[in-house]
Amino acid sequence: MKRGRKKNPENVGPDELPRPVPAEILPPDHLGPLARAIFERLAATLREMNILTAGDLDVVAAYAETAALGQLHKRLMDEHGATCKARSGFTCMSADYLIWRDCIKAGQA
Repeated sequence: MKRGRKKNPENVGPDELPRPVPAEILPPDHLGPLARAIFERLAATLREMNILTAGDLDVVAAYAETAALGQLHKRLMDEHGATCKARSGFTCMSADYLIWRDCIKAGQA
């Protein structure tokens, strides 16, 4: 029965290397007010946990934009409903519901 590869002397050692923490965490200029607030809250939490690096800032910004878009369409869906009438008379899912659902799926990935 195989047990995996043998460890090389170069691979032996501490599993966790020090992670570079960015000196400044500034939200990108293109974020709207809600996305900016989400970015700042999430970045502060990740920095306190010592898991935020400079390479993660774009991912955090994309998540903040997606979360803000999802919140906007959730609000619109609550006002207008999750379904609408198509021209043919059938009931269908509203565009706000579909966008909100896609934002939820994107945030879970």
